[in-house]
Amino acid sequence: MSRENPLPNTTTGNEKPSPRNIAVIAWTGMDLTDFTSSIEVFSHVRDASRARLYKTTTVGDDEISITSQGTAIKREITTEDFIANKKSFDILVIPGGGGFTGESMPQPAGLLSALREFKQLDGGQGQRVILSICAGSFFLGQAGLLEGKVATAHPKSLADLKRLCAKHGGSTIVRQHYVDAGLSETGIRIVTSAGITSGFDAALYVVETEHGFPAADMARAIMDAEYRREALPFGIF
Repeated sequence: MSRENPLPNTTTGNEKPSPRNIAVIAWTGMDLTDFTSSIEVFSHVRDASRARLYKTTTVGDDEISITSQGTAIKREITTEDFIANKKSFDILVIPGGGGFTGESMPQPAGLLSALREFKQLDGGQGQRVILSICAGSFFLGQAGLLEGKVATAHPKSLADLKRLCAKHGGSTIVRQHYVDAGLSETGIRIVTSAGITSGFDAALYVVETEHGFPAADMARAIMDAEYRREALPFGIF
């Protein structure tokens, strides 16, 4: 997948493309912006008729998840519902939070179950995506998804992420706003992002790879934000 080759539009005639289905995991202790950043970006991506090209769904093990800022987030579907219907989802977003070290980390049961199930799906050579925000990459590392790959996380957590990944096959850890680590064994594209607001950049990058730069730039403009595009987003260092 490259910037010049977004995913093909498989519709014909006047048929509108179906929106890409995104599951965003909610868990108690997550950072609020880690959770909301990708939702904000994807909500502003529209086609020429202003129809949304992404649909987000909040998945939670508990009915209410409390962020580290004290904000209550209500789930739309349970983890069990997500697992039962996992094939209908195209993108899985894993927010980070606090309490991550190279030796220990939070263990939200719903998030871990969802990630274990989703990573086994046929990724369609990058048409399915797992996007981690900030320390969410620790969950990917624990699941073995970063073995032999390049990844990032919050700048203050990079040494800890490296120690964690060393226990699960080893990874190259770098400081960037986001990194496209390439495909998992099943063909799912893995994208990790750095500290908190880098989640906006990583989500815009996913939009750009799927729908082209104009779509990403339109979402950026609506948010009145900067899109910090990495010069080397594919882990070539």
